[in-house]
Amino acid sequence: MTELPAGTVTFLISDIVDSTRRWVDGDMTNALSTHDRLTRDAVESNKGVWVKHTGDGVIAAFHMPGSALDAAIHLQRAFMSQGWEGEPIRIRVGIHTGEATPRDGDYFGLTVSATARIADGAHPRQILVSSATRALLEPGLDDDVSLIELGEHRFKGLESPITLYQVNAPGLESGFPPIESLIRVEHNLPTQLTRFVGREKELAEVVEIVEGHRLTTLTGVGGAGKTRLSLEAAHALADDFKDGAWFVELATVSD
Repeated sequence: MTELPAGTVTFLISDIVDSTRRWVDGDMTNALSTHDRLTRDAVESNKGVWVKHTGDGVIAAFHMPGSALDAAIHLQRAFMSQGWEGEPIRIRVGIHTGEATPRDGDYFGLTVSATARIADGAHPRQILVSSATRALLEPGLDDDVSLIELGEHRFKGLESPITLYQVNAPGLESGFPPIESLIRVEHNLPTQLTRFVGREKELAEVVEIVEGHRLTTLTGVGGAGKTRLSLEAAHALADDFKDGAWFVELATVSD
């Protein structure tokens, strides 16, 4: 069995579009064997490791982000050029890099979850790359490959938004509508460098109060954590407001 990468790992998750409908229509069994062959070839020929099926897609892991990008481009080109019988299979692909440790032949944790969210947000035949992966890719991109920024998006279940990039390369489609399943976040909220731990009850209370009142005030002695609590609440509520959530610093105002 091939050893799974550990440490800083780049994940590629592909997902078959409209797979449920295709199973109902009865045209997936034969097509799935072709899907597996094309996917495994793209992953393994670009130094990746096939981790597992996800039901209607695949998770693969790579030591190098450039290899994951090459595999994704290879994969989309293969699916677009394949002579499918009947309706062609279309896939969407997400790529993300982060810390990961394999366990019992699989991966668990935030990096994998974020990659799955990115893949879910892509359109058929689109490849989306996170800012974490893009930072590692940019110096070594091929001349005919480019990453087009699509803005900052918040994913369900993730604390911080992620800036996404679309992969453009010869042989790939490029004209996609705006991402539908992700919410673009408008805000100027400062990034927190530490995790928010141990005050989940207070955060839930603040969020509930803000949802029911036009003005909410947090009071307490200096250093109690009022600003951090309010920022966490603002992040949690940003998606609920058309114009997002904004931070205005008044500590230095004396008049």
